Amino acid sequence: MIKELTERQKTVLNLVYFEEMRQQDVADYLGIKQQSVNDLLNRALKTMKKKGGKRRILKNFKKIELDHCKTGSERFVI
Repeated sequence: MIKELTERQKTVLNLVYFEEMRQQDVADYLGIKQQSVNDLLNRALKTMKKKGGKRRILKNFKKIELDHCKTGSERFVI
């Protein structure tokens, strides 16, 4: 499910959900508009929901968060 996201979508998800950055801060950091960040998030979540359903999304988010904490990485672990 995560493998099907673009690198940009993974980056935005990581920054918003794990680094706890606001959408405007992510936009400034990446040099894009805030609306683009919002669109990337929406498309990523829609893709994840379509491929795995709500429960699977939450399960994958928990796994990613655990992997993220273990590695200290700033990127999604696939």
